[in-house]
Amino acid sequence: MSQDLEAKYIAFVEKVAATKQVWGLKSKTGWANADATDNAEVAVIPFWSERSLAKLGARDDWKNYTPTEIPLAIFLEDLCMDMAENDVLTGIEWDTKMFGTEADALIVAL
Repeated sequence: MSQDLEAKYIAFVEKVAATKQVWGLKSKTGWANADATDNAEVAVIPFWSERSLAKLGARDDWKNYTPTEIPLAIFLEDLCMDMAENDVLTGIEWDTKMFGTEADALIVAL
């Protein structure tokens, strides 16, 4: 992981620990997701530490998705566990070009 991505990842963890909330993009069909960079057969669901950052991701293919607040306990105990069971990665603080950290959901939860 590059130093910039690592710094964004650490900032994400610190921010969500302080605010007790995570943000994702959700539509009627579920959470926004994309293929993993290294494996198109693996899905990644992106998450952000702030609503404003999630809102920046709601464009192009995700323009019909809405920034949705997730309480930290639900994110850790439900979403991350479910994602780990289904081999889905977490995308952390992706930018508008869908670039950012892709991490195992269990690692993020721990």
